[in-house]
Amino acid sequence: MRSIGYTLMTEQSGPLDLIENAVGAEKAGFDFEVCSDHYFPWLTEMGHSPNAWVTLGAVAQATERVGLTGAPSLCEWFQMNR
Repeated sequence: MRSIGYTLMTEQSGPLDLIENAVGAEKAGFDFEVCSDHYFPWLTEMGHSPNAWVTLGAVAQATERVGLTGAPSLCEWFQMNR
């Protein structure tokens, strides 16, 4: 069976908007959600992103059934040494 996911773009939205988007994606029927981890802005117009682990925890609290995952850069070694 095919699963369809929704990406929470931490480099484009603040934490409260990300949670609202995640709840909306779950209500729309998405099967899983992926959290990006871009802690430096790509463009000067972008701000710094919220911590991906904290964002995933907040989304887990606000949703009921959707699966959650993170970008490959969320490995523990990388997080501890940046």
